[in-house]
Amino acid sequence: MAQEEAKNMAVSNFITKVCSMERQIELKRQALCDRIDFEPYVVFQRLLRQGNDGITSGNITKFLSENLIDVRLNDVRGIVSHYDTDKDGVLSYKEFLDIVLPKEHPDLRAFVTQRECFEIREFEYLSYETEAALAILLALEVGVFEGAIFEKQELDRLVISGQKIIQMIDGDENGNINFNNI
Repeated sequence: MAQEEAKNMAVSNFITKVCSMERQIELKRQALCDRIDFEPYVVFQRLLRQGNDGITSGNITKFLSENLIDVRLNDVRGIVSHYDTDKDGVLSYKEFLDIVLPKEHPDLRAFVTQRECFEIREFEYLSYETEAALAILLALEVGVFEGAIFEKQELDRLVISGQKIIQMIDGDENGNINFNNI
C-alpha cells in the first residue's frame, strides 16, 4: 500500500508542478499580448532574422542571449521539439503562435492576430518592454523541461510512464485525461 501511495503522490506532484508552470506561462502570454506594440508576425520575423523557413533552436537561443538570458541550445531544442507539430525541426509561423498566444483568453488571442503588421528590418529590435516580455516567456517555456526534472526523476524511479499516469488518472477508462478525472 505504501508503494501505491508513493506512486500517487509522485503523479500528483508532477501534475501540480507542470500545471503551476503552465499557469505562469499563460499569464506571461497574456501580458505579452496586452502590449500595444506586440504583433505576432513581426515578432516571428524578429526571431527569424536569417530568412530560414522557420524559427530554429539557434534563433531562440540567440534572441535570449541578446536579451541577457543564457540557456543551453540543447534545452531550447526541447521547446522547438514540443511545438514543432510537423516535426521538420523548425517552428513555422502557425507553430510559433502556439507559443506566444494565450490559450485561455480566446478574445485576446483573436484581437492580437488582427493587429496591423509593420516592418522590422534585420538589425532592428522590438521595444525594450516587448523584447523583455518575449524573452521572459521563452525562458519560462524552456524552463518547463528543467523545472519539472525532480518530479520526472521521481516518476522514473517509481517506474511510472506517461501511459501509466494516464491509466492512474483516467477513471472513465477512455484513454483521456480531463478536468473531472484529475
